[in-house]
Amino acid sequence: MDVHAIRDEFEFTTGAGRRRVIRALREDELGAYRVLGDGVGVNFSLAFFEGIRHCPGFTDRVAGFAVRDDPLKELVESATGGSYVGVTFYELVN
Repeated sequence: MDVHAIRDEFEFTTGAGRRRVIRALREDELGAYRVLGDGVGVNFSLAFFEGIRHCPGFTDRVAGFAVRDDPLKELVESATGGSYVGVTFYELVN
């Protein structure tokens, strides 16, 4: 299994035990969403964990994501020689 492969959906369980699914957003959909934050990790799950660590209520608010080329991702790859993924997470604007 390629740990760097990004799927169209990501399923997780909130701290309250509720199962949720978020999906990859297309560029033309982003106007209906607000950025929650960015995450960089060796795989999507670790980038997602950055959202949990740094955004209050992240697992209840996050509705989608987009894989991005991120300056931090480029810096970490350059410094380590490894491969990372940069992800922007979004919540739905009400």
